[in-house]
Amino acid sequence: MNNVSFKRGKPLKYQYVNSKKGGSLVFLLLITGTMFSLVLFMIIATNKWADKSYGDSVVSLANHSVMGEYSRELLNDYGIMAFYGRPAYIESKINKYAESSFSKHPRIKKARYSVDTSRHTLVNKRLFEAVALKRLKLEIMKGVISGKIEKDFNDKGLFKKDSSKRVLKHRGIISSLPSRQTGIADRSIFTVISELKDELSEKGSLKAFFKGKAEQSLFDYYLLKRFDSAVHTKLSHKTFFKNELEYILAGNLSDEDNERSIKRTLICLRTAINSVEILIDPKKMGKVKLLASETGGSAAPAVIAAWALAEAKNDIEILYHGGKIPWYKGELYWATSLKKIKDFDPKKGYINTGSEKGANYNMYLAMLLMLSNQTTKVYRAMDLIHINMKGNYCSEFDIKYCNRGYTLDTVVMNNRYRYELNYDKDINDELN
Repeated sequence: MNNVSFKRGKPLKYQYVNSKKGGSLVFLLLITGTMFSLVLFMIIATNKWADKSYGDSVVSLANHSVMGEYSRELLNDYGIMAFYGRPAYIESKINKYAESSFSKHPRIKKARYSVDTSRHTLVNKRLFEAVALKRLKLEIMKGVISGKIEKDFNDKGLFKKDSSKRVLKHRGIISSLPSRQTGIADRSIFTVISELKDELSEKGSLKAFFKGKAEQSLFDYYLLKRFDSAVHTKLSHKTFFKNELEYILAGNLSDEDNERSIKRTLICLRTAINSVEILIDPKKMGKVKLLASETGGSAAPAVIAAWALAEAKNDIEILYHGGKIPWYKGELYWATSLKKIKDFDPKKGYINTGSEKGANYNMYLAMLLMLSNQTTKVYRAMDLIHINMKGNYCSEFDIKYCNRGYTLDTVVMNNRYRYELNYDKDINDELN
């Protein structure tokens, strides 16, 4: 047998890798694999982005639907835009609106919602004030543009005389009033006015005190436009109390008690003003001294007080009949005679001086409102809205569940969302 020698060659694998064609094929496979991975990644990312965008658009639309269900009655009667609902109810509404779209999506099984209304409820004092003032400024601006600014103080057509009196006795409604829940319900007008001393000491000076009161006077104007009084009215909607502004000042649960409290306050105020006029009027003081001399001359202060009080009682009757009282009457508009004050009873027949100058009843209420505690006024205004909305439109109404917006946290397909909803972003930013 012939000896055959074999030349040892390179392994097949080694040859394949080191060939030019083999290297190109491997590189091509690597590029192709990378491209497929990138495409797959982009598809997954796009799906996630689409799912997130889809979830966001559906929930946003549901939010707008909820916010669009504001109370027309609350807006018409009090100029406040708000919707009604507890957090659980709002969550169910959002779920209802969103589910109609999510049910058509095969990958969405269940979305979770958590609503917080604590910063957006109308019983938030600062929010209530801000909303009321913004609405008032808008109405004033419209009045200026149209040239039809209402004469809230001087319009004779506002006069009314209604003998019916209301008393709130329903314990459930009483306990649910915002003023009761904040502990200010028992503040009488005398308590509130006595607090002025403490408020003045806090401000440090009369200038700072009156500057603060001037800023609050715009809110007082809102109260005068939106709430009724014992003498003047212009409201189109029904109210439980006939004396609403008196309630804001006095806080009693009956029209009669509130009217009596305000009347007593106005008599004290008018008595003081009349006493000053007697003291600075030489003719009146001459009559006082003449009458006092008959009793030895020591009774002059008592005579002044009695005359000023009799005049004040007549003043109140003029105010309650829609008239005006000048700040300084002089001889022309001074009604009572010193000699007849003993038998004078204005309830049997008051003396109408016919003055076209001075302040009417609502102007005196405006003055008392300016002197009153701001927190007390705000919460008692909430009371009246609470009572009237319950009585006129919905027995289940509760102002603490009236919202100007809400915070929503939700999870859809493992995507988390947070929404801040409100009707006035500028007000919300200012309060925060």
